[in-house]
Amino acid sequence: MVFAGEKNRFMVMPVSLYFSYIFDEPHMSLCYHTRNIASLSVQGVHLKKATGAYELFIGLDLQMQTSSEDEVYYLRVEAARLFVKGANGIERYIGILRPTELNMLRTWDYSHRQCLEMTLMLQPGQVAAIEDIRGGGDLTFKFEVRGQAYLNGDEQRAHDNFTVRVPKSEWLNRLKSARFMDVLLLEVPFSAIDLPEQLRVIRDDLEQAQNLFMNADYANCVAQCRHAIQELGHYVYDDQKWAEGALKKLNDEARAMGKEEREKAIFAAIRHYVHQAHHSSGEGGVRHYDRSEARMILQMTAAAVGAVANQ
Repeated sequence: MVFAGEKNRFMVMPVSLYFSYIFDEPHMSLCYHTRNIASLSVQGVHLKKATGAYELFIGLDLQMQTSSEDEVYYLRVEAARLFVKGANGIERYIGILRPTELNMLRTWDYSHRQCLEMTLMLQPGQVAAIEDIRGGGDLTFKFEVRGQAYLNGDEQRAHDNFTVRVPKSEWLNRLKSARFMDVLLLEVPFSAIDLPEQLRVIRDDLEQAQNLFMNADYANCVAQCRHAIQELGHYVYDDQKWAEGALKKLNDEARAMGKEEREKAIFAAIRHYVHQAHHSSGEGGVRHYDRSEARMILQMTAAAVGAVANQ
């Protein structure tokens, strides 16, 4: 157990320097009965890539209050239940954050600051679920912090709740830094190593489509996928009218088609579905797609490109 402080000096618990500024609501307080021991605020939220998962870090800043030598308070932060709320206003429970180090903080006859880091391991599906909750907007995290406060051997529960809003741009930066966007939201690996130049252009189309998806611009996401699948067909089949021939054969000779011809028909069907997104309403186009439709097309297009790229 770490005791933070001795008389006339104190130790600041280590906290990573990669936390960036976010907007937060008024500070909360951890108390012994009604006596305020520490005011707590969030330094930042960060997402880090781990093997097969992601780690969510929360940096806490505790402003320890003053006390007399005869009335020394100790505080241990144990856990924080984490909830998240997105564009639809529905709050969802995510999991329990734990401190990265054992901690026992105390008051002195002067006010001082302490830092504490808490973490929660997230599976890729949980991060994707948070993205669904976000719905293309900002994220609001709610923390229910729990701990123990001590005075002269007497123990009391210390707890409080507070919320932190992470703007959309800040959260997207965290996803990028954690390389979450490298999997195109669906665990489809797409490496830029040793790709032919034309496939690199298609990869750029997919990255742009993903950015549009994450900013809730679903119609343009689908339209960008149309460009990617069209260029993929040109690259693989070296034929400007590759899709027309594939769909015609599917209609006329479906049973006689081999494996490669059926794969071509799948690519052509994707292109056929998204073709309307490429035209205006007056030309028979479709300019409205919801999140589930855009996700389906992004997944299918990414899977098609990934299959060709890794052959």
